[in-house]
Amino acid sequence: KQWYQRRVAITAGIAKNEDSKTVFSKGLVVLARWGDEGWYFRGKVVKPTVGGYLVEDNSGHREDIDNKHILVDEQDIKKSLSAGSHVVALHPDYSFSYAPARVTGTDDNWFFDLKFYDQSEAEVPREEMYFISAEQYQEDAKFIRNIEEALLGNFAGYLIFS
Repeated sequence: KQWYQRRVAITAGIAKNEDSKTVFSKGLVVLARWGDEGWYFRGKVVKPTVGGYLVEDNSGHREDIDNKHILVDEQDIKKSLSAGSHVVALHPDYSFSYAPARVTGTDDNWFFDLKFYDQSEAEVPREEMYFISAEQYQEDAKFIRNIEEALLGNFAGYLIFS
């Protein structure tokens, strides 16, 4: 529990502690994967927890988010993207909602063609996406699909018994 209390030098809200673990400062705006549906939404860091950070969204909802499911501009800014890269990006059908996608093409104006985990396609500006590994893409997409399937199963059961 004391790992987050170690002395660190914070620059722009992000630092590395003596164990080279990323440390986020209170109030830092992040993109976090929320456990109720698996999609990413913006929020602010409230405080560190044992496995990650307590993050609060704009509606006041708070959730303990694992470190690996927190994305920040400062860590993404130097990543270059090309066809085949995996990202979390602003979904074309849902406001303020980010989901896993794969880059299928680029243009000269920092816009990228994306295919999302749900087969939706869109052209998205670079500032609305964050690089993730292929493994993270697979994990996030599977997590979301499992939740969607469970919700559809519950909904179908509701229709049958109502």
